[in-house]
Amino acid sequence: MTYRTDAVELLPWVRRLAVTLRCDGYRWSSAPLRAARDPEVREHYRCRGRARWQFTALPRSAPRTGAYCWSHLVHAAIHGDMIESDRAQRWFTRHVAEVNAVRVRHGLSRVSELYFTNREVRP
Repeated sequence: MTYRTDAVELLPWVRRLAVTLRCDGYRWSSAPLRAARDPEVREHYRCRGRARWQFTALPRSAPRTGAYCWSHLVHAAIHGDMIESDRAQRWFTRHVAEVNAVRVRHGLSRVSELYFTNREVRP
């Protein structure tokens, strides 16, 4: 496993599945506009990747709760919506000690709380 998968696995609303499923994401870059309205057409453009991650979304966010492959988990579920992205940033900022334990286990340097914020560090 890599550092990124171990770090994402720390999030309480993301868990690794024991058995892979079909990904709930869609390949929107290759789908026509009518796929957004028609579920039969949309099903043809569903991701063919194997889902190894279960994601639980907030009720007011755009991503849906479901099983996702790695790319849809990161880009569509965790960072695809501002609400979900802020939730992940807040969690990583509060639990920087757990993240540092994972980084040390993978031979990476430790980070401070400012690593997860969007603020500039000034001397």
